Amino acid sequence: MDLVSLAGLTALIKKVVDTARYGAGRDWNGITTQLIAWAAGVVLVAATAVSDFAALVQVGEFSLDRLNLMSQVLVGLSLGSAASLVQDGIKAVDGSQSEAKPPLLADKTTP
Repeated sequence: MDLVSLAGLTALIKKVVDTARYGAGRDWNGITTQLIAWAAGVVLVAATAVSDFAALVQVGEFSLDRLNLMSQVLVGLSLGSAASLVQDGIKAVDGSQSEAKPPLLADKTTP
């Protein structure tokens, strides 16, 4: 397994743990945001896999059009997780809150 694949799986593990923490804390916005990131990753990988560009996208030793459905799902989940980690990193170093966004779900705890 190449380094990029290991990094993608590591990102996936990290975001699964984070999502479990969101669940324990009943942070529905965090859970929803991560589920949308994963769904977007899977849908975009599946759409790319059937496009004219699929043969040009390499995943390890294979082109995207040669990957089976489960492999495409894993790639999509890994990409969604990596995108979330990048966003987490941007938020961590953004002292000005220029990356601040409204939550996906209304905060029920705010009066």
